[in-house]
Amino acid sequence: MTVITVRAATSQKAMEEILRRLGPDALILSTRKIDGQYELRASGEGDDLDPPDTEAAASPIPPARPALRATRSPQHPAQGAASFERSFQAATLAPRKAAPRKAAPDDPHADLARRLFFPEGLVEPVAPRTVIIGPPGSGKSMVAARLAARILQADRRLQPRLIAPAPGLLLHEDRLRGWARLMGLRLDRPTIHDALLSAEADPAFPEIFDLSDAADHTPDLAARLIDSDDAELLLCIPAGTHPALTARLCRDWAAYQPTVCLTRLDLWEPEIPELEAIADAGLKLSHVSAGTGLIDTLRRPVPADLHHWSGAWAVQQGIAAE
Repeated sequence: MTVITVRAATSQKAMEEILRRLGPDALILSTRKIDGQYELRASGEGDDLDPPDTEAAASPIPPARPALRATRSPQHPAQGAASFERSFQAATLAPRKAAPRKAAPDDPHADLARRLFFPEGLVEPVAPRTVIIGPPGSGKSMVAARLAARILQADRRLQPRLIAPAPGLLLHEDRLRGWARLMGLRLDRPTIHDALLSAEADPAFPEIFDLSDAADHTPDLAARLIDSDDAELLLCIPAGTHPALTARLCRDWAAYQPTVCLTRLDLWEPEIPELEAIADAGLKLSHVSAGTGLIDTLRRPVPADLHHWSGAWAVQQGIAAE
């Protein structure tokens, strides 16, 4: 294999010189621009058909000699130039070539996924304070416990605080306290007044407020508690809720810019009208909750989930059509 170096005033002249000396099968090894001249290194299978006295000067290219052309295998000049040009482009443009973009499939739910989900790969930070709201029976206390478990799994240096304001003495079972004990955490039960006077949250002790037992004071508490740096408002809605009710809940809280957590996905998968109601309100679906345990039952949804849910819709529609 022969390796040559050619310098010329333009890259086109350098290419022509390499084509003349090594033929159309030459492989470009490198290209550089030195002192206003283009330097190309190339290799070929055969010998250099016209070795210069000094490799450094490839000034004006002499006219091609008939004898040299006769020694090459017969090939149409246009085909040879095209083959050489393809080889040159592959060697010089490939390093600067941008990563190929994936062909966008004909996805009918692509626009909904863009409006509904956070971008994939986006790091999910731990909010110093999360306030959980939602209609009765939406699983707010379970989401609070699962969120605390998720924080403990993500970073053992953090010690989440479960806080559930109550207007007075509770006369029913406190399941959130039991879940807190399972994780070695303590449940705080401040009064509504004390909750309204809460100080700024400490990022080392992320606060999770469950407003299940303060329904009459939820708007006031939510407005006060999210008036803090990086506080997050999480609106829990059970999957399978009527789209009109979902739309109303999202509109009622849209001014506070919450994110949405769909719960009870183990019982019912969300349908298109529900998800569109969330997206139309300008809200993002940040979490989905399913199952009965605390570990690995709360996660951030991705567009692949939408394709999974749409598969179930297609099956249901097929059964209904039959």
